[in-house]
Amino acid sequence: MCWPAVLLGLAFNVVLVVAILTTVIRKAGRGNFFHRYLLCYGIFRIGHEFYRATPKLFGELSGLPLDTLVLIDLRLWRGSIRYREQLYSGENHPPSK
Repeated sequence: MCWPAVLLGLAFNVVLVVAILTTVIRKAGRGNFFHRYLLCYGIFRIGHEFYRATPKLFGELSGLPLDTLVLIDLRLWRGSIRYREQLYSGENHPPSK
């Protein structure tokens, strides 16, 4: 039996769209949806990679997990920069007395 890679990818994206729409309705996390999506997708793909029927380059890994690890690192780095920019710009601060 083959691993249902396409169906799991579709299910992941549907769940993430619902989560993002819920966040939009609550008006939370403005400007960070794409960063969060890439981070979640990278984590999903690393876990998903071990079951996929793709040619392996490094033991049990294809080249994609290495790319994904770089993607996750870049997203975390850029997300931390965006968070600090928002924090210091006053967007997340209560008004001064």
